[in-house]
Amino acid sequence: MKYNLRLIVSSDSDILYKWVNDPVTREASFNTHTIEREEHDSYIESIIESKTESQFILEIDGKGVGTIKESINQTDIEITYAISPDYRGNRIASLMMHFYLYNRKGIFLCRIKEKNIPSIKMVERCGFTLTDNKNGVLYYNITR
Repeated sequence: MKYNLRLIVSSDSDILYKWVNDPVTREASFNTHTIEREEHDSYIESIIESKTESQFILEIDGKGVGTIKESINQTDIEITYAISPDYRGNRIASLMMHFYLYNRKGIFLCRIKEKNIPSIKMVERCGFTLTDNKNGVLYYNITR
């Protein structure tokens, strides 16, 4: 199998739109409303042009299986991620996180709803440590 973690491009908008509006993804997100197409396309273009945010797609044998986004802040790098509904349950998120973190330095933060057990297990497998719990939101970080 060939793995590739690459920056998103405008033509990824269709697949990312499908993933972002998947019901499981919406439920795990902090913003649970359905994303409208125009809002999504504008968001994708803003990420592509941003100097403080980047989004990547993990491909396996040329097929997109998940996405991970970094938001660089003054003290840390917040990470959000989603897996294609077709690839959930296969530890793709752990694989993607390892590829993303490889050779990166900094303090990386993940905020997870306390009901999102698969994401909690994934970040713990990847070495993140629980640092706080506020109003049902768990804060995990790792320093590399």
